[in-house]
Amino acid sequence: MAVFSKSPVTPILATLLALGLPQTALANDQIGVTSAVNTQSTLERGAVRRTVVIGDDIQFQDKIITSRAGLTQVLFVDGSTFTVGSNSQVVIDEFVYDPASNSGALVSEVTKGALRFVGGKLSKNKDTQVQFKTPVGILGVRGGIAEIDLEPECDSTGACPVMTASLLFGNELTLQGSKGQKRVYQPGHAIVVYEDGRSRIVPVKSLNQRRLRDRLSGDPAQDGGADQIPTDRDVVDSGVPAANSDQGALLLRPRPEVVATAVAPDPDTPGVGDTQLTLTTTLGETAQSDHVRDDPEGEPSPVPPGSQTLTGVYGTPTTYETSNGAATVLDPAAANIAVALSNDTLPVTLLETPTGVPLAVEIGDVTLDYPTALGETAIAPTYSEEFDREVLGGTILRGPAGFAMYYLSLGTSTSIATTGAPANDSLFVVIGNPTPRSVFYPDDTSSRAPQVRTYTLGTDYARQSRGIVSDVRLLNPEVALAFGNDFLSAAAETPFYVVERTNLSPVARTLYAAINIEGQGFGQRSMVVSDSGVVYGTVAQTGADALGFGGTRRGSYRLSAESESVFMRGGTGSTQIDNPDIFTALSGPDAEVFVYSSGVARAGLARNSYADEDEFIDVTLSDPLSAPTSGLQYSSMMVPGILSNKDLLSGFDRDLGLQMGYAAGIVESANGQITPFRSQRSSDVIMAFDPARSSMGGVLTVADVTGATETVAGFRYAFGFDITGTFPSASNGRSSYLDDDRFAANSTGPGNSQGGDTTLLFTTDGQTIQHQPTTSADPRDPGTYVISSGLAPQPQLFADSGVTECQCDYMSWGWWGTQTEFVDDSLPGGQRTDFVHLGTWVTGDIPTVAELPTTGSASFRGHAIGNVSARVDGTNAQYIAAGDLAMDYDFGARSGQLTISNFDDRSFGGTMTGAPADNRFSGALSGSGLSGAAVGSFARGPNSAADGVLGTFNVGGGGYSATGTFMGSQ
Repeated sequence: MAVFSKSPVTPILATLLALGLPQTALANDQIGVTSAVNTQSTLERGAVRRTVVIGDDIQFQDKIITSRAGLTQVLFVDGSTFTVGSNSQVVIDEFVYDPASNSGALVSEVTKGALRFVGGKLSKNKDTQVQFKTPVGILGVRGGIAEIDLEPECDSTGACPVMTASLLFGNELTLQGSKGQKRVYQPGHAIVVYEDGRSRIVPVKSLNQRRLRDRLSGDPAQDGGADQIPTDRDVVDSGVPAANSDQGALLLRPRPEVVATAVAPDPDTPGVGDTQLTLTTTLGETAQSDHVRDDPEGEPSPVPPGSQTLTGVYGTPTTYETSNGAATVLDPAAANIAVALSNDTLPVTLLETPTGVPLAVEIGDVTLDYPTALGETAIAPTYSEEFDREVLGGTILRGPAGFAMYYLSLGTSTSIATTGAPANDSLFVVIGNPTPRSVFYPDDTSSRAPQVRTYTLGTDYARQSRGIVSDVRLLNPEVALAFGNDFLSAAAETPFYVVERTNLSPVARTLYAAINIEGQGFGQRSMVVSDSGVVYGTVAQTGADALGFGGTRRGSYRLSAESESVFMRGGTGSTQIDNPDIFTALSGPDAEVFVYSSGVARAGLARNSYADEDEFIDVTLSDPLSAPTSGLQYSSMMVPGILSNKDLLSGFDRDLGLQMGYAAGIVESANGQITPFRSQRSSDVIMAFDPARSSMGGVLTVADVTGATETVAGFRYAFGFDITGTFPSASNGRSSYLDDDRFAANSTGPGNSQGGDTTLLFTTDGQTIQHQPTTSADPRDPGTYVISSGLAPQPQLFADSGVTECQCDYMSWGWWGTQTEFVDDSLPGGQRTDFVHLGTWVTGDIPTVAELPTTGSASFRGHAIGNVSARVDGTNAQYIAAGDLAMDYDFGARSGQLTISNFDDRSFGGTMTGAPADNRFSGALSGSGLSGAAVGSFARGPNSAADGVLGTFNVGGGGYSATGTFMGSQ
């Protein structure tokens, strides 16, 4: 007789052959059979009840009732199985199955107890959703393994849910309840429902399911089942694996909650928030456009013969106020900023043939040809009476699909010559045929294959005219000149990516990044910048159709190791192509061209409605979130992007789910304090990836393990979509997930407040303070950025250090930074401002301690990387260093030796001891005159639960301190 054990039931629980019931033996009114039972189970059919025995047929409207020690497993003809736990009631309401098409329906009612469902062919049909009626709503399961618990245990906070529904494997789990719909797209997460109808989505591993495991496994004292226990060979020969999952071993990777939102991104997304097109006094190089020859659906619209007058803007006044009214800048042109004037517009006219073929563009009294050939055409110097200044020259870029961009360099006008305003103002005019909205938001998505667009970014001619021949597009041109062309040309810079899904109601994502870490020690310079955005489909305030790219520029740089870090903020977007029917900012019938821009503000880009995203701003610790006082801290760009490639998304490696790990970084404070912070446990860094929406989100927690700060114990930073459950609207947060090596995220706010309200400071006396800038009552976006190391690799950093980067493909690592302000009476002076520049993080699939080996030993080799603060001869420097990692660990003794060598010409190590109840080891470090500590965990890999090791460390002594992360592989 089969005996149920205290272990999870495998997907294949019994076989028809072992029961003596081949598939062809099922009668027409039979929908399944009981494949395993314990004797305290009954089957109710009509008014008749009888004890269930193995091999009983199951029909429509049968009710299965189990006692405290009862357990029944049902095998349906499509290969689906139910495991009805102890003290449970389940009714089979409907079962229809067509073997020819694998279509039909399976509907059951679970009124009490617990049930495990393993999907067969019905649930694997993309058009079929197996449904379970429960007291709190209707559950739908597609293509997987799910568990329902109507008597869950209370959580650690004392809250007692009335139901949990877990997706262990498969495509989708939904709940239609009294408070709306909840949906889990990926395995490893559960829907938790409370008595008042509220529900939330949490990782399965966070639930206390000990009692559920017992109810679904049965009582060892009970018996029942077949006289002959099926062997593995019986199972293989039966054909049930093919009818069931036929998936082999399952590696469950939990995925995050995804809350469905409208098509429109949050109103803080640049390019969507404000559609007021009247020209106001604001920052930015400016772009305008020609008349429209295509309507939003791509149908030709009538073109009047002759010419059509358009609106352009130009000029730089001697003084102006920033769009947030916070500062007056006297010398903006020194930073190469052009300004849109509200009362001084410039007429732009496109000359065409009667059939609508462009011939020339008139800009004021200057006429420039419309080139017939693709490429660049030089603009000869001339004098403009209307400009009252000399046009020093420029460039016309003729692109595909009727696109052209005119750049003019303007000299000093006689009317402002006496004011001291510098020459070389810039004027941009953009001409293009608007892209139909249906290119990205088609009415019919059924035949659309998910794809990745790659745009090659061109030259910013205004920067080129200043001698910047190699460009990092989002970098302030003043900073680019300070770094120099050699530094810029060595930077790892991505193209501009657009990641599209089959159904674009989850908005398509955009992604760009650049990074360079040059030199070692006191001679090091560094810069990182990223942009995570969306393809917006509507205007946020009105819901009207629109089309364009909108993102957020985030990053930081250090011009020398001795200088303070500077943080980069601002919005990005595509420059508007004039269209009376729809707000659109992409050109060509297939979005072949766009102009990647910033700082045009409400005049030309319909920038977002938050002033701090109007233009690029470089902020310092002394003036972090208020408007900078120098015009040199403002900048903008005008960069053409031309479509170079389209690849199917299926060709990208997109397997990441929930990853956990560690982070470290040096916190620079406005009071001059420089303090190493790092994580203390693997749950301090959580990164959740949602391939279905090409997005990610997470939290990152670091603590002061040195005790150097009297009031601050640690910080928590949020990024991407909100995984805390505090702000579900942040599911559309600023993040982009291209593949397992290339992803980035920024903090979200202030449109839904996630960035401020979920970024926290923990005080040493136990208080929690939310991010709060001193200049605003709003919890503004703290500007946190997170990027993967594979997005813009830095192999030279490792090569210069003589270190080999760990090839740990089943783990991830990368960079992070942040800019925060906290206001609270408990803080010294009532406030504090902190920056982190190029901190590091490392994550992996962290198994439980029970999954780790208990015997044997292993050797791990990899790298360590982190931040250094060193003082020599009164000079303090901060830089990034890398070293080699070696760890030898005895799993039986739960102890090992960890060594970090050649880290900034220093080596240190120590004995690591495993925690008794957690996948965590820790120990003291010493060497090279330094002392400190390390903590880490083992990570699951392709071969075992302990293929890899990852963690964080800190050391210090004699004016030297360092903190970082490490990773290694067996």
